[in-house]
Amino acid sequence: MRRLNLMRVLICLLSVVVILSACAETSDEPPQPSPVASVDQAPPPAATPQPLFVWHPFSGAEREALEHIRLKYEAAHPDTDVQLKFFEESVLQAEYRAAVIAGAGPDVLFGPSEWLHDLASEGLLQLIGPDSFDQITEYVTEPIAYAASFDGIPYGVAYSAEFAVLYTNRDLVSTPPEAYEDLLTEAESAGMVIPPTFFATSALYFIHDRQLINSSGRLLIALPTLQDYLSDVQALAASPGVVFSTDQAAFLQGDAGLLIASSEDLPALRSALGDNLGIGRLPDLPPNPWRALLSPRLAMLNINSTTEGLESAASFLIFLISPDTQRYWFEHTHHAPVNVTALDDTALRQAWGHALSWGVTAPLHTVFATQLQPALDQAVQAVALNGNDPAVVAGQTLAAFEADQ
Repeated sequence: MRRLNLMRVLICLLSVVVILSACAETSDEPPQPSPVASVDQAPPPAATPQPLFVWHPFSGAEREALEHIRLKYEAAHPDTDVQLKFFEESVLQAEYRAAVIAGAGPDVLFGPSEWLHDLASEGLLQLIGPDSFDQITEYVTEPIAYAASFDGIPYGVAYSAEFAVLYTNRDLVSTPPEAYEDLLTEAESAGMVIPPTFFATSALYFIHDRQLINSSGRLLIALPTLQDYLSDVQALAASPGVVFSTDQAAFLQGDAGLLIASSEDLPALRSALGDNLGIGRLPDLPPNPWRALLSPRLAMLNINSTTEGLESAASFLIFLISPDTQRYWFEHTHHAPVNVTALDDTALRQAWGHALSWGVTAPLHTVFATQLQPALDQAVQAVALNGNDPAVVAGQTLAAFEADQ
């Protein structure tokens, strides 16, 4: 009997222990840390930057400037890895065409403006989206915004341009003339040098018509229009003090106070004349402003780019025409920027801004650069240097061009 009572006592004690343990497990007290030492978790691996492939024909200062732009873009866009690849310009277009036809190629192609027609008509370029195009128009003038267009559709961006500029020698011409008649008056007293080219005199054509060739390379110049243009060129050549010549010596030596020359000539002229060099917008040809021929340099988009690649490519093109990038490009390559807010010189900004606002973009068809523009240069030289009859020269020029088509 005593042994049975002892067993009952032990069972009661065990029951109390079990109940107390259960109460401890349901306690509101926070759990105690495990005695096992904790281990810090490793951070997730960094995302791999998206490659942006860029093909270009640049050398020297242009290549160095593009490398600087690459680094600046990557610093602002750490999720993008810009990969530059150089090709000689003589082979770049063929390399691009072959790569794109094979389903590859770069995201961005730098090249001459006359490439755009062939590449776009062959379906090898990607159009710029409306949102990106809106951003482009915030930076540049309308002629420049559409400079990389085919049939009105933009396939890239003009990041630089060349155009005619009016330079003055401040010792001889204190204030650049703002009207064509004033230009002739100044030329009579101070002298003026003009290259015998269509590039330098194109405004005298554009007062009559702005059409040269269409997107298919078909000639749009009417015979009466070409006659009027060549007659105006000949009249200018006959004006007192005006000399048509590619030799700038008279201007550089102070024998002529006015010079019409390329925007690309600015560094050499500044080096020669220093503070005596003045820059003005080309004068109005009432009732129109002077419309200079604009020769753009383009960056274009590849039709094969992925969605991510296309977004990065469009972003890169917009970065190209941003003020800081344009300023660096101009300062290191001396090529005129298309975004004139990059120019610190007020006179330069006003003169070049006027040219970029009112200029006419050169036709992008290869026929213009290889055939029509040289033919027009020869016509200008025939009437300005040789005194040939403008009507005869106009007829011969158009007939010869049509025969070559």
